[in-house]
Amino acid sequence: MSQVPEPGFENELRAICSLTDKRLEWEEKSRRRLDELDLRLKESQIAYNQTRDHCAYLGAIIADLERTRLQLESALGHVTEHQWLLSQDLIQEKKRADHLEICLEKQHLINEALLRAVTRTRHNEL
Repeated sequence: MSQVPEPGFENELRAICSLTDKRLEWEEKSRRRLDELDLRLKESQIAYNQTRDHCAYLGAIIADLERTRLQLESALGHVTEHQWLLSQDLIQEKKRADHLEICLEKQHLINEALLRAVTRTRHNEL
């Protein structure tokens, strides 16, 4: 006794098979999409880590440059102060040189007067 399938049964069976195939297709697409998303996530994590490391590296360079800038500003302050002191010393030395020049001119006049007096005295003695 063989059973004969009902007339709508084959259609239902085909529909179930079609739905099952579609479901398997959908699951395969979902798996591929999930794999793609996992790969993109890993690539994004790698890029993020590289960017983070590069930012840390640049931060260290910026900190070093800031220290160097502060050292140079400090050195510039010392040099500026030293230059000011040297300019004050130069002003004092110029005043001293002017004073010595005046003294030298006076001494020259005195020496000339003494020389004339000595010359006259010798001339008178002869």
